[in-house]
Amino acid sequence: MNLPPVLMLFLGYATLFLIGIGPSVWLIPNRNPRRIALALCIAPVVGLAESGLILYPLTLYDMLIVDTAYPLAIATIAVSIGLLILNIRRAPLAYRQITTRRKGVFVATSFAITTVLLLLSFIVGGQHTQLWPGNPWDAFDYITVAQYTKILPVSYLQSTSHIQDILQTNPAFSQLVGTGIVLSRPVASNTLAWLSVLFHIPTFSGYYFLKMLFVLLIFGSTLAVCIQARMSLRWTIACAVVLTIGFWSFLVIEIDALSELAGLSLCFLTLFTWLCLEQEAPQKLASRQRLFLSFALAAVMIFYAEIFVELVASIGFYYLIRFVHKPLPLSHHLRVFAGLVATGIFTLLLQLPDLQTTLNFMFQQTNAAMSWGYDWDKVHHYVFSWLFDSRMPFRDVWGLHLFQLPEPLTGINGYGFLWLIPFVFGIVLTYLFTRGILQSLLRATRSLEYKMLAALVATFGGTAAFFLFSHNQTWITGKALSMGLPFVTVAMFFYVDRRLWPPQFFRNVIIIWLITQTINPVLHAIISVDARNYPAYAQLMDHPTWSEIEPVLDSLTTRPPQMLGVNFSQPESWLPIFWTLNLAEKTKVSRLPTGGTYLQEPSDLFQNSDVVPDELLLSPDRDFLSPLHLGRTLANNPDFVLSAVTPDELDQAVMSSALLDSAAPSAVGLFDADQTNGQGQPARWTLQRNFPSIQNPEQTVFRFWASGKTVFATYLQYTSNFKGNVAISVNGVPTSQQSLNSTDSQQVVFCVGKPGINTITLDYTVKELLGIGQDNQRLLLQSALFAPNGKLDVGSQAEQSLIGDGWYGPDQVDNVKVRWSEQDSRLLMLTCKPPSILRFRAFVPQVETRTVNVTLNGKLLGPVRLEGGWHEYSLPIPPDTYRDNGKQIIDLSHDKADSLPNDTRAISAAYDWFVLE
Repeated sequence: MNLPPVLMLFLGYATLFLIGIGPSVWLIPNRNPRRIALALCIAPVVGLAESGLILYPLTLYDMLIVDTAYPLAIATIAVSIGLLILNIRRAPLAYRQITTRRKGVFVATSFAITTVLLLLSFIVGGQHTQLWPGNPWDAFDYITVAQYTKILPVSYLQSTSHIQDILQTNPAFSQLVGTGIVLSRPVASNTLAWLSVLFHIPTFSGYYFLKMLFVLLIFGSTLAVCIQARMSLRWTIACAVVLTIGFWSFLVIEIDALSELAGLSLCFLTLFTWLCLEQEAPQKLASRQRLFLSFALAAVMIFYAEIFVELVASIGFYYLIRFVHKPLPLSHHLRVFAGLVATGIFTLLLQLPDLQTTLNFMFQQTNAAMSWGYDWDKVHHYVFSWLFDSRMPFRDVWGLHLFQLPEPLTGINGYGFLWLIPFVFGIVLTYLFTRGILQSLLRATRSLEYKMLAALVATFGGTAAFFLFSHNQTWITGKALSMGLPFVTVAMFFYVDRRLWPPQFFRNVIIIWLITQTINPVLHAIISVDARNYPAYAQLMDHPTWSEIEPVLDSLTTRPPQMLGVNFSQPESWLPIFWTLNLAEKTKVSRLPTGGTYLQEPSDLFQNSDVVPDELLLSPDRDFLSPLHLGRTLANNPDFVLSAVTPDELDQAVMSSALLDSAAPSAVGLFDADQTNGQGQPARWTLQRNFPSIQNPEQTVFRFWASGKTVFATYLQYTSNFKGNVAISVNGVPTSQQSLNSTDSQQVVFCVGKPGINTITLDYTVKELLGIGQDNQRLLLQSALFAPNGKLDVGSQAEQSLIGDGWYGPDQVDNVKVRWSEQDSRLLMLTCKPPSILRFRAFVPQVETRTVNVTLNGKLLGPVRLEGGWHEYSLPIPPDTYRDNGKQIIDLSHDKADSLPNDTRAISAAYDWFVLE
């Protein structure tokens, strides 16, 4: 039984706390007077770091999270509780007076209120607020990686022999094949998968609350930093509240930067351990403080390598400032340098099993950031367009964007100059902050806390400025700001606590800013109800329509199909198809037979499935079932048509295929062909394939689903635009080869038919273009027919294309589907080998007879006397009658045609089927 998804937040927090409390009380030295209180604050973050450092190498070595989740949780909690018990016995007095009751109630109440405000959007907006709003690609990646590492080995992604195993486990895993995502930044996803298994909460429904969990961890880690920096409790709580529910935290939530959310709390753990080291044992090579700092850095490195690079640069910059401000003897600097080397060695040793993978990804991201161009950035510019396209960056960078009025009026009417209030307020905040940073950097007398915060802010700010002004990269600039502004917040509250600005006015400015950030969750709750309340920010709240996903998902999960066939073009909203197949974890999907967009990956990743689909998921423009009145619709909305289909209906759809009419959905997909030429009968040019990933560009592919019970004789008539030859393969088996030397019309007949997906491949050898089409055009298809090999069911609507002149519409005689023939009629048949006998079944009204002359390809096979009632007849076929690679034309000429009672039609006989054998 699955638990409510919101419990991912509360049970996850409790689990991480239990894992981290034991190591925390041991890693903080006993001489720290606030050791137990600090341990309580950082325990969940330590639990997150510990579980991540253990899970990562386990998944890399093919241990499935579904198998390791419970052993890991039980073992780490047992060790933690054991360490806690030992510590209590060792120093029992430290646990008797952790803090005063008043302070404890104040902290607990603040934490509870912050938690409620953090969940306010969910409480007000309901389920749809959980659906991956601003950057759904990242959400898709995180959830998909989590689902993958739960149930499949990582090594499968490194072997092409396992591609089909991966895709048939979950078709959404096509996003992972060949991309390396699982080996890049999977630790946050591992945590999602781990907690999902522990609490029986599906990954997709727990994802939102894991984001909330990661944000909530910031509260305690911020408390620890501020307490260690000796800030007063009121400003400590204020800082923690702003960092947890302020504008920038919600922004990172909305852009679905799950790893960054985890990295933020770990950054504060790093800052806390760094403070402990510098305050208590700055020159000692081996100490608890240094080991703790290495532990925190290792966790940051695996969760969010990009921020690790910035932290390392900040630490280096800090020691440079220290050296400039206060030169000390060379021996001192050597000890500091040795300590940094020791910290680095400990950091690398803590993640030795996965070190190479982590370093590869970190260098890859660094190189990519330096090489990404503006064209790439334009795709992601929308995420920070509210900031970089704003005329008021000093307002928006302080999280005051949502306090703008509906429009920035410049006159004295309407709102007057009220719009200036947040703008001026932002300028004042910028002035206060700049003044504090400059004093920290320039005054040698400032304490190490000032210099640490200044080094962090200067490094992150310098990175943002570099990418903005040298690379015009708003995406990376915005990300650098989102990573660095939490340290700006700590610095602002640190300055006000230290009374860096004496006038009460400046402290009041910070209080007002605190209030605006506390109101921020309320404004986001308003947006969650209707994003149009803030149009300039609405693109980050553009939730996919759950009402479209839900009915399809419910159908797939309550009545799982044996095989789901997918045929999707690019829908107006691309989210539903991706998410539906991702969330339907156990649905097997066959390859797309008619192309279109599927998850971001080419359909060639899917091998030809031999399983016949019993349901089809189609986009409305690909729905070839409904126009033919085939299938049973299970769900239908603007983005989806989900239909149950029988094997026989699949075959009927193939035979009814309007392949050359691009305006009509077709069951047969023609890859790399242009639209109709608009002249006379529908016709289509096949095209040279010119995509970089295509191994053979001189190729055209047809694909369709079939039952395997019908062998289709396929007829193609075409004109060539080149001299050379065309080789035809059916399901990978060579079938036919034709030489092409002129623009004369060519035709070919070949057979195809197996269960599941059928693929017809036309490979071209081009020697010289003939100039009747464009240079990339190859064959002008003028006719394409799919019919049962050597058989025609005359009364079948699906075989209408084979019925010529002289026939009435489908009818029934004695519950048999038939057509009545006029006195003279014609029909077509296709067969892949010369026949020797023509058989057919016919009906003539009782007490009547008919004589019919049967002609095949212009040669009389003989007259046949049709007796009253149902009878089967057969005629021998002379050897030279068969038309190789062509249509077999049957003409029927009856001796008379009469009308039945109450029927005005002149009819000769009713026919059920014809067979060439």
